[in-house]
Amino acid sequence: MDDAGRRLREAREALHLTTRQVEDASRRIAEKRANRNFAVTISFLSDIETQGALPNLCILSALAAIYRLDLEEVLSWYGIDKAGVVADSQLLPIRNTHLTGFRAGERGAVALPYYLDPGTDSSRTAYFSRIVQKWGPVPLMLLQAFDPMNQHYGFIGTEDWNMHPILAPGSLVLIDISRQSIVNQVWNNDFERPIWFLRHEEGYECCWCTLEGDRLTLTPHSLSGRAPRFWKYPDQVRVVGQVVAVAMQIDGLKRRQASESAGQ
Repeated sequence: MDDAGRRLREAREALHLTTRQVEDASRRIAEKRANRNFAVTISFLSDIETQGALPNLCILSALAAIYRLDLEEVLSWYGIDKAGVVADSQLLPIRNTHLTGFRAGERGAVALPYYLDPGTDSSRTAYFSRIVQKWGPVPLMLLQAFDPMNQHYGFIGTEDWNMHPILAPGSLVLIDISRQSIVNQVWNNDFERPIWFLRHEEGYECCWCTLEGDRLTLTPHSLSGRAPRFWKYPDQVRVVGQVVAVAMQIDGLKRRQASESAGQ
């Protein structure tokens, strides 16, 4: 908190603003927004800068505007960041399959391999850790090419065995929301068959589907031990999108132990 206050003071001083000017500016912002929580007094601003006082989100927003700072960066000074929220969410496993509201931001960077062994044969299975010769930070802004506007994330509940073993419980799936038209055809194998992420009155579901008239059959994997379910489409069920990628644990023993723990 002290470090964040120091940074805010340095930002103010860099603009040669007095605490009185900041107070007046924050009041104008509060009047414009019709919300007095955006206003900061001289005394509280001093406490923020020197005593580590914690401002509310409205005051932080006002200070970011006055100091011409990026709000996400200011929040990061107080230990609040999107990556941390995502990591914290894993502390509470949720049994039911559900969508997440997490979105990729433009700020920050992620460590990715950007130099591989030039002699690597990409057609062969390899130990990835050994062929990566150099890791480095890649700005998250560059990852916007993955079309985040049409791609959402879903989490397969820890008790959702519908698509096991293709999608294990606890898997994180990438959903392309631009693909919502279910097409009935013959597939060469299970991996070619589209997996759909759906929403109905009981929550979310992730499985194969067959559409016949206004009846949508939700078909689980044959090895899951689950029976098909039927919903009236589109009155009772909505297609969120098609699953296009998955990240999951393949350690069967750990998955089984996690499932048993969740059921206790």
